[in-house]
Amino acid sequence: MKTFCEIVVSDFLPAMRAMVAKELINSYHMTQTDVAKKMGMTQPAVSYYMRELRGTKVKVLQKNEKLIEFVKKVAAEIAADRHETINMHEICKHLRDENILTDREKLQCCSLCKC
Repeated sequence: MKTFCEIVVSDFLPAMRAMVAKELINSYHMTQTDVAKKMGMTQPAVSYYMRELRGTKVKVLQKNEKLIEFVKKVAAEIAADRHETINMHEICKHLRDENILTDREKLQCCSLCKC
């Protein structure tokens, strides 16, 4: 049985990173190399996100306006060099508050994480 945060890290965090990377490229006209440097990953990782080979839950997250606004806020902070890390508990809280998990994921989840 996984905790809520373990599900977020394995399934949803890559999707959030993909959404932020796409926002930086599309809205701030950054290159994949620039995005990789700012987000602390490699350019090939950004390429995977752009081609949707990683972060497969993007379509699930894109249905939620509050999460889209959160991604835009994070991207704006990264573009302005005001954001160094993404608070894991903030992501967990957004996902939990917006009831994003499927019934199967909820069944896997235990109550240890109280984000």
